[in-house]
Amino acid sequence: MQRQVLPLQLRNKGKTIRGWSAALLIFYSIVLIYWMFFAFGRAEHVSASYRYNLVPLRTIGYYFEPERLFRIIWMINIIGNIVVFVPFGLLMRYAFRWRLAKAGSVFAIGMLLLELLQLVTKRGTFDVDDLLMNLAGFWLGWRVAERIIN
Repeated sequence: MQRQVLPLQLRNKGKTIRGWSAALLIFYSIVLIYWMFFAFGRAEHVSASYRYNLVPLRTIGYYFEPERLFRIIWMINIIGNIVVFVPFGLLMRYAFRWRLAKAGSVFAIGMLLLELLQLVTKRGTFDVDDLLMNLAGFWLGWRVAERIIN
């Protein structure tokens, strides 16, 4: 297979886009980690017990029960856990020359570690549903980036 030679301008533009995407990814990650562990009074209100959900779709199903449907907590949790992670898919698609499987695996491992850290520090809940929604947001961002590229 013959390698395509790109003009120097295009190669430099690609490096610039990757560099800016990586920088934005790092900045966004720092903001999100702060948000997950210190914002919303989490630093002052550390839970007395470990809170977790290991059953897939339990939390999501809970929000779809008729008496809870369309309450603000439902929207914050479900929409927030998806929308907030769309930028990761977008930025990782541009920052790295990885395939979806590799990028998704790296993202999933990172999110798993953050969820475990929330559990251990008692500054949140380890919830497998959060992981699923975060991955959905990542995947949506990746797909949007692919549409932009193509």
